[in-house]
Amino acid sequence: MQFKEAIFWTENYEYFTQKLLLAQKDDIPSTLVHDFKRFGRNSYKLSDLAKKSIKYYYMNPKNYNRVQITEMVNEELISRGFKKISYSSVCLYLKNNKIQNQLDILRKGEEFSKNNLLPYLTRNEPAEIGDLYQVDSTRINIPYYSSDEGKICYLYLCVIMDVFSRKIIGHSFSESENYIMIMESLHKAFKEFKIIPKQIVIDNHSGYRKKEFLTFKEKVANYGVHVRAASPRNPRDKGHVERWFSTFQSYYLNRIFGNLGFGIKTKTAGKRAYKELEQYYKHYNNLRDKQGLVDVIAKAINSYNLKKVNELDYSRFLHKKEVFTSYKIADLFYSSKRIKISRSMVRIQINKRVYTYTINNLNLSNSLNNKTIIVKYDYNDPIVIYLFDIHDNNYLASLTADNPINIIPNKKDMIKIKEFNKKQRDRMQKLFDNAVKEADEVLDELESIPILFENNTIQNLIDKDEDKRLISDLISIRKKRMLKKKIADTNITNNIYNKVKGRRMKTLKTKE
Repeated sequence: MQFKEAIFWTENYEYFTQKLLLAQKDDIPSTLVHDFKRFGRNSYKLSDLAKKSIKYYYMNPKNYNRVQITEMVNEELISRGFKKISYSSVCLYLKNNKIQNQLDILRKGEEFSKNNLLPYLTRNEPAEIGDLYQVDSTRINIPYYSSDEGKICYLYLCVIMDVFSRKIIGHSFSESENYIMIMESLHKAFKEFKIIPKQIVIDNHSGYRKKEFLTFKEKVANYGVHVRAASPRNPRDKGHVERWFSTFQSYYLNRIFGNLGFGIKTKTAGKRAYKELEQYYKHYNNLRDKQGLVDVIAKAINSYNLKKVNELDYSRFLHKKEVFTSYKIADLFYSSKRIKISRSMVRIQINKRVYTYTINNLNLSNSLNNKTIIVKYDYNDPIVIYLFDIHDNNYLASLTADNPINIIPNKKDMIKIKEFNKKQRDRMQKLFDNAVKEADEVLDELESIPILFENNTIQNLIDKDEDKRLISDLISIRKKRMLKKKIADTNITNNIYNKVKGRRMKTLKTKE
């Protein structure tokens, strides 16, 4: 047998020497035919039946390994009078990428094929900060000791990433994945980063289907924010934040004492702490408390942010971005109650403590007294509350909590009481002046229009000049009282009622 331009090819030195020994023992053609290559490798021993049998057992969802496939194919061949094939022939045949790509949809399922074989739709990268936020959460594999539960526990970390800057703009911790952790992360992101995003890509777990989150989703839509869930079984749809978690665990968390690695599900060698080290970390004397673990992870996140993965001048984007104001954040995240305003004050009980808030703006006070509104407040820090209309949820005002005086007033309290009394007098005077101004305007309007004919109704029984004089006398009394208290009152003098009173007294004297 002659082979023109024949080449014996192998990458394994030991395999090459074995072939040389076999060639010395047998003849060269019988030794080389099995692994003979000419501009590529072809299996010369496998028949069509053998190839089809290998494919059939490879595509089985039971995921038979190469040894099992070899055994089952040989059973099929021997039962039909054909020679057996070797294990190496099976392995060599299955190295063909085309065969694997054709059959893996049955062997490994549709999800594997979708994520590894099928193309995906690409998306444009964000061009500016705030174009896209991504949300994700995972368990941090660092144990801590919970004194409340008396056992070792783990924390879950939820982060919000601005994809353009690659910065973590909000994060929170919890003992489990839940909507509270998600809302806290979003609250921090909106409050500190402030920029209203165009789109937020979220996860698909049950926390995002809670009523509270769905309400939040409806509210942010009013500000032009599109919230959508990442496409199922498409890790690229939320790939930036998921890659961040991988980097954070491998580069930052692995420096922290107590880190157990990527967790029990990891298949990557060396990514999980070995058994003796894990037992050492879990010893009671080596465990942190919950707050200690929160602090060290928060410090690691801050360290990552300071590294500024995307070093850009953010100021050039800020001037054209809409931001979340404090009342918008309150509308989205704060607790709410319906309260009826009385005596220009809001009185509300939060966490078993009563807080009062005074409406100092007179116009606002006149508009809201004896009216029911929606009050929104931060349950953990109710120093400032936000008032919203009960019908259309329009923002009305913000109020700061009153600072009450002591049961037994001290010197500072006495000063505060004196200032309060002065404000009360000024406020009363403004109320009075506004009422006088309204009455003046009405009377001026009436007097500017001539009376064309007398109307014989019950109104004629009322002495209109007497009514005017009554109001004028009340104004005079008020004026004398305020002068006694040495409070300037420039708004009362020379009002139209004094003029009316003068004209009335002159008429009476003439009749006499």
